[in-house]
Amino acid sequence: MADNNGAENKAQAKKENTENKSGETKFVKSQIIGSDKYKNRADILNVLLEDDKEYTLSDVDKKLEDFLGKEVK
Repeated sequence: MADNNGAENKAQAKKENTENKSGETKFVKSQIIGSDKYKNRADILNVLLEDDKEYTLSDVDKKLEDFLGKEVK
């Protein structure tokens, strides 16, 4: 029996940017972390973002804002 995970991984890797209902483009974690806009926050985003999800830039900005706005305990 052949393992389909390889095919699924290739399909995921080739996945193009998608748009949500509001028209905002969504990006996968690797695209966001590799972008010039977020290169100074790549370490934080690597922890905050999930590998198998897509995010709009608004989503990413909100996650960063929430994380950076937390009080240190």
